[in-house]
Amino acid sequence: NSYDVLARVPDGVLSDQAAFTHLLTLGFNALHRGGYRFGENVVVVGLGVVGLGAVCMSRLAGARVAAIGNDRLRLETARAVGADETWSAGDDDVQRAAAFAGEEGIDIVMVCTDAWSALRTAINISRRNTRIVVLAFPGVGQRKAPFDPFEPADFYNRSLSYTAASWMPADDYPPEYQRFTVKRTYRYLLDLMARRRIDLSPIVTHHFPISCIKEALDLVLSKNKGAIGIVFDWK
Repeated sequence: NSYDVLARVPDGVLSDQAAFTHLLTLGFNALHRGGYRFGENVVVVGLGVVGLGAVCMSRLAGARVAAIGNDRLRLETARAVGADETWSAGDDDVQRAAAFAGEEGIDIVMVCTDAWSALRTAINISRRNTRIVVLAFPGVGQRKAPFDPFEPADFYNRSLSYTAASWMPADDYPPEYQRFTVKRTYRYLLDLMARRRIDLSPIVTHHFPISCIKEALDLVLSKNKGAIGIVFDWK
């Protein structure tokens, strides 16, 4: 079956961490799609599970990483999974980004939340030729954008690049033609977990027996920022 994307979980990898493997592939793919090069820096905007996974992947790739969020606990969690600098969204983002990146400026910004304000922040902190990689759905459930992402003064004059990181090949192509497919990426990430190169324990905040699914959903709907990674026990 060419769409077989199952990967064996190695011995020693906790199931509650292995459960987040697919979400890590998003940050992994964003680095590839954004053309990350060794020695560059990355800023992640939005610190849900996808954003925190992007922080983890960026640090693993050797980047200096800054994380921007809107909750103290999420910022602390970002540091726990690899962020070098963190700050609250709207806390003088441009100056904080400049202090973080120095004269080199920001190389890659990953937008990991749907809010228009996150994309606006990404644009504001960019310098010429910054690559903005989008792992979210800007504007979903919101009104029309309060700004123009293609405003010439920003997009054209600074030669910004916008890239969507929404797709990876699921077909099991030979590696000489497609090095990283979904399945190969799963295997790679699970191997890193087995070798203790990835530790997602700071992200896993809640465990529920499956009989308490309503309580878990209520927690999600409450917008409790302390609920990051929720895992169901199916036993």
